[in-house]
Amino acid sequence: MKKYRVTITDIARELNVSASTVSRALNDHSTIKKETKKSIKDLALKLDYKPNLQAQGLLQNKTYTIGIVVPSITGHFFPLLSRVFRMLLVQPDII
Repeated sequence: MKKYRVTITDIARELNVSASTVSRALNDHSTIKKETKKSIKDLALKLDYKPNLQAQGLLQNKTYTIGIVVPSITGHFFPLLSRVFRMLLVQPDII
C-alpha cells in the first residue's frame, strides 16, 4: 500500500494557516513569527513532510534532470553505461 505524501496544504489545514505561510516558514522567511515557524516545522517533522523537488525545480526553472537516449537497453553495454553515469552524477564534486 502506498503511503500518502504530506503536502504544505495538509500542514496549513492542520494549523489553520495558509499554504504560503507554511512555505515561508519552512524556508525561514523573516516575516513569519518564530512561534509560527516552530509549530509549522514541528508538525512537518512529525508528519514526515518532504518537499516536492520536482515542483521546486519547475518554479526555479532548474530540475537538475539529465536524460539519456540510448538505442537499446536489452544488451549489456547501454544499461552499464547508464549506471556509470548515475554513479558519477550522484558523487559530489565529481564534474
